[in-house]
Parts: sequence; structure tokens; C-alpha cells
Amino acid sequence: LTLRTLDFLELENEISITEVPLPSSLAEKTIREIDFRTRFHLNIIAITREEHTFIEFDSSFTLQTDDELVVIGKNEDVSRFVNTKESV
Repeated sequence: LTLRTLDFLELENEISITEVPLPSSLAEKTIREIDFRTRFHLNIIAITREEHTFIEFDSSFTLQTDDELVVIGKNEDVSRFVNTKESV
């Protein structure tokens, strides 16, 4: 059974949980190398890679090109992350 319903869930006016693609400039880096929470002001709550979803991971987890991240944060921060062209 494959059930994928989360694209966007607004918790309140400016805060949401959403699934976003990993920008290619951040692939092959660990969450620590990216300094994800400090740099983007978002928290990763799950990572989907192919048909597997990871919910237990730490800052040494290496992100890959086709990863989808489920993040929670302010909508403006999500938008900034999705549009990032930065590399580490």
C-alpha cells in the first residue's frame, strides 16, 4: 500500500509542514555540513529516498540528489530553501 498525501499542511498562518525536493547544489552533503537548521531555519522531520522514508537520522546523514525532505517551518523559509542555488 502506497499512500502519499502530504504535499502541504498549514499548521497556522505562516507555519507549515511540506514535502520539498532537495536542491541539487546540496546533494552528497551531510545535514551537519549544510548546517541545515541554522542556515534555512527549518527542521527536517522525514527524508524520502526512492520508496523508503527515513524518520530516524542524525546530522551525519548524507542527503542525495533525488531526496524529498519533509520539513516544518515558516512558509517564507520553505520558499527560500526551495529556491536556493547555494552550495556548501
